[in-house]
Amino acid sequence: MIHNVSVKMMKILRKCYVFLPQAIVECTLEKKNRQLNRDIKSAAAGRPAFIKAQNGLPFTFVLLQFNHAEMTMECIEAILKLDEFMPIRIVVVDNASTDDALNKIRGYAEGKENVKIIELETNCGFAMGNNVGYKYARNVIGSEFIVVMNNDVVINDKEILKKAVTEYNKSAYSILGPDIVVPGNRPVHQNPLGYHLKTEHETRMFLEKYSKRLEALEKGVFKLRPTSPYGHRIKDPYRRTGFIVLHGAAYIFSPIFVKDFEYPFDEGTFLYGEENILALRTLYKGHKILYAPAIQVIHKTKSSSDTSRLADYYKFRYQNYIRSYSVYRNMISNPGDVAKNREQG
Repeated sequence: MIHNVSVKMMKILRKCYVFLPQAIVECTLEKKNRQLNRDIKSAAAGRPAFIKAQNGLPFTFVLLQFNHAEMTMECIEAILKLDEFMPIRIVVVDNASTDDALNKIRGYAEGKENVKIIELETNCGFAMGNNVGYKYARNVIGSEFIVVMNNDVVINDKEILKKAVTEYNKSAYSILGPDIVVPGNRPVHQNPLGYHLKTEHETRMFLEKYSKRLEALEKGVFKLRPTSPYGHRIKDPYRRTGFIVLHGAAYIFSPIFVKDFEYPFDEGTFLYGEENILALRTLYKGHKILYAPAIQVIHKTKSSSDTSRLADYYKFRYQNYIRSYSVYRNMISNPGDVAKNREQG
């Protein structure tokens, strides 16, 4: 009885996370969550030293495109209107689009010297595709600040570069997650994606859940429901850090991260679930993850109600969640692999 009451209280507290300071949030975590946090702290070799950003280096945006060139062009147009607090470069990685997106974006970028198009021969997914663009921004352009974001994200805040650099100088973050807003009649805010890292036990439960759903889907007994974007109805008012997980639609990587990581994403994944893996790799190196609600972007993701395609969508989604959570579970259960990943990342 007491256990059931405590579980219910935990659920109520988690619904109120948006109103609570991060320190109180971490006090409400279960024992396994707190143990994981301690394990990460003990494994980390200390926070990396602050790196002063160099003047004049480009602030590079990496956009991964698979079809829908119109969205990419709208995203680029908004970037080109930003205040030139720093030089801006844009790297578009076309992930083997199956429509005419590559030709369209090539035509659009013609004459724009600050826009680079990289064509991939096969669709290699979110992680590898974004890594290609990140490596180009890091190793070829020489950027210290790299933004990796979806091509359906639009930035209306013209001072975002200045805000990102100012916040970096203040807090020495490695990864900054902005307030990602999905517009609509009832807008939702997608950051933070999670207020704690998933434990090995939670990961096993997720794997079991998605395996059962995939089995039900293949048997034709899974109830198809229209999809809707993930998010909180209320904007989180706090600047949060610690063991949080940021949404994958938009990341701002700072000079500290760029110096230490050759690539941000684990290429054992394809799509979905990369966020927990990135957070784990980052925190295992002692880096700081920050959610900054004062910096905002618009995510034009859409709900899906096309029942004729929902079955294929859910099958693809569950298969890739299983793949990503399997990678994450192996990292959690084999600290030696995480250490190896730290060195390579």
